[in-house]
Amino acid sequence: MADFAMFDKRLDSGAPNIKDAPCIKNVWCIKDALSCAVSILRVRHNAESDAAKHNSAESSEHLDAGDSDIDSAFLDSAFRPRLEAEILLAFVLDKPRVWLHTHDTQALSSDDWQRFLALIHKRAESYPIEYLTKRASFWDMELFVDEGALIPRPESEILVQKVCEVLREHILRDADSGLDSGLDSGLDSGLDSGLDSGLDSGLDSGLDSGLDSGLDSGLDSGLDSGLDSGLDSGLDSATKPALERHIARIVEVGAGSGALSIAIARSVKSARIIATDISQDALKIAARNVADFGLQERIELVRAPFLGDIDMSGVDLVFSNPPYIAASYALPRNVAFEPISALVGGEKGSEVLEELIARCARARVKWLVCEMGYDQKPIMQQVLSLHGYKAEFYKDLAGLHRGFIAYL
Repeated sequence: MADFAMFDKRLDSGAPNIKDAPCIKNVWCIKDALSCAVSILRVRHNAESDAAKHNSAESSEHLDAGDSDIDSAFLDSAFRPRLEAEILLAFVLDKPRVWLHTHDTQALSSDDWQRFLALIHKRAESYPIEYLTKRASFWDMELFVDEGALIPRPESEILVQKVCEVLREHILRDADSGLDSGLDSGLDSGLDSGLDSGLDSGLDSGLDSGLDSGLDSGLDSGLDSGLDSGLDSGLDSATKPALERHIARIVEVGAGSGALSIAIARSVKSARIIATDISQDALKIAARNVADFGLQERIELVRAPFLGDIDMSGVDLVFSNPPYIAASYALPRNVAFEPISALVGGEKGSEVLEELIARCARARVKWLVCEMGYDQKPIMQQVLSLHGYKAEFYKDLAGLHRGFIAYL
């Protein structure tokens, strides 16, 4: 059995460096491996806890004053060493976490132990656990992720909700209204056409076969035939545009892992999405996730900056979680491992959003739904109004302004 007395002593003294943590070479079972991993992670946590508490206190004061430079969407997760250790060991062993609890006395192989220890040390240096396991939870899904794309965050699930609401309450409702109108028009047109055709056909048939008896029979036969034909023709002609309109067409700018487009496509079955990104690495990740959920026919992946090279005709809505962090912002350690191009939106942070709004306005895109930084509401209000958009802003679960729904 491994001796963890040295760990306890170092924890009490607050070891300043993860390299000071002892490396236990002989671990005989899963329970010991997890205990060792938890101790290593606690060394990291203790070394940073005082600074974290200090920063947290300052953040609260700044948030009350409305001038904080810390965005909660990018803060590291809560301290959870046992959970993280279990996630990583389950990943190494390719087993569910519950299996660890029912087999906690089972011996680990030397290879599994070394691989697990390497992952724990990387996590202790704030390397994202999602990149270590290549999996991220979002919406009701498990997605593949790696360093080529931003890790999807819970705040962006609100963006998915807002897009789905717009599609269901406005775009698809308008399409339903058009469909009803098309049916009415088709019925009227078909009835008139059928009566005319049936009368002509019946009269001709009646004259040929005998004016009295043939007229009745011919009218009945011709009227039925002509009415059916007229209804089919009129209905098809009148409802085709409405049926086509019923298929919502939307564009995502900055698809990343594909999380947002996939969640929306799975929630709104009539949606057709063009998901764009400037990064080929991100699009490869998105393609894998789109294929995993069988959505290749409804999500088209396109490499493009902003809306470049995209046919915007007939697009109902554009949505985006664009880069919106200012270049001067000091990224938390865990976020620093993610692609900088998906995070920084310019010197102010709002430049990408401002350009996106301008391009959507030029293309006369009626609906625009975007995530933004918690402190960017004033500039977004100004830019949206300048380009003719009316906007509603929404907050995240922390009560901070997180995005907007804009419409022409």
